[in-house]
Amino acid sequence: MTPTHLPRPMSLTPTAKPSLRDKLMRHVLVPLAIVWLIGTLLSAGIANYFTQKAFDRSLLDDAYAIAGHVRLTEAWPPQLDIDLSSSEIGNLLFDQSESMYFAVYRENGTLLAGHGGLQGPQDSQTTASGIAFGDIHFQGNAMRTVVLRQSKPAPYTIVVAQTNRSRSRLLTQLLVYSILPEMFLFAGIAIWLRRAI
Repeated sequence: MTPTHLPRPMSLTPTAKPSLRDKLMRHVLVPLAIVWLIGTLLSAGIANYFTQKAFDRSLLDDAYAIAGHVRLTEAWPPQLDIDLSSSEIGNLLFDQSESMYFAVYRENGTLLAGHGGLQGPQDSQTTASGIAFGDIHFQGNAMRTVVLRQSKPAPYTIVVAQTNRSRSRLLTQLLVYSILPEMFLFAGIAIWLRRAI
């Protein structure tokens, strides 16, 4: 009688289950990480908004400064003129780290002074006070621009544009200085929770 060989029972190795500490850490840190991410995105949005507001206000001040020098000539018929030389306008719009451009257009679209071809964005929305902000590309540079439409002493339009290097650099610094402390705080909370649990 030949012995029958029965198959060996397979050895069942128990799968390692996550420890209670790991479960607690996961249930605490995942929501905390989501909240931190949302807070970071909100910080970035708020920093971008107020940085752009500050630079837009500076651009608008430059446009009003130019508008303060637009006059009507005494000759007949009176015509628009600007009582600043190009060097004086350069001093008026001087910026240590940015390139500045401007243009003043008569009502019929002809150039009174400044850089020909400088126009505001086509899709910009003009406010009731005749002001419109937007982003353009001019002479190979990404720029922020303001368009100021005036009706006195005769209708004309001022366009002032500025490169974005300072704004981007300031926004980057704001984000770094606001996000880095939050990252260290999050890492410290994670280490403290792990030890406490």
